[in-house]
Amino acid sequence: MTVEIDLGTVRWTMATPIVVVALAGLMLLGRATTPPDGGLLTPSQWRLGQAERAYSVELTGLRSAASDLVDLLNADPDPVRAGLLADRIDQLTLSGQPSLDVQRQALHDASAAVRSWAMGGASRDVAVAALDNAIAHLGGEPGKGP
Repeated sequence: MTVEIDLGTVRWTMATPIVVVALAGLMLLGRATTPPDGGLLTPSQWRLGQAERAYSVELTGLRSAASDLVDLLNADPDPVRAGLLADRIDQLTLSGQPSLDVQRQALHDASAAVRSWAMGGASRDVAVAALDNAIAHLGGEPGKGP
């Protein structure tokens, strides 16, 4: 006894939604990566896009750390918390995008001033001034946080 099953139509009906979803995904990916002028994406444009994304990610991290320093400075002095935050900022500011060197240095100086204030080694005014300088470099308004 022989049984024949025709899977030809079953395969196509199951594969059609998968193909449609895959094509829609490729279309969205193409739109996201196509240059605004509609031309082809060149390697230099790709590298520029990568550098802009890396810059944006690093700047966001630096601003977040500055915000943490603002919170720390607005609370009672806590040497342990200040030390841990300053250590984290030290690691964050070790390297990164060359175009953010000034911002990293200003944030590093601010974290050292806030740490010194929390440990009783400097006045709050010195820490506030250093933090205001860092915030100004990070594109925020001094006295208001990043």
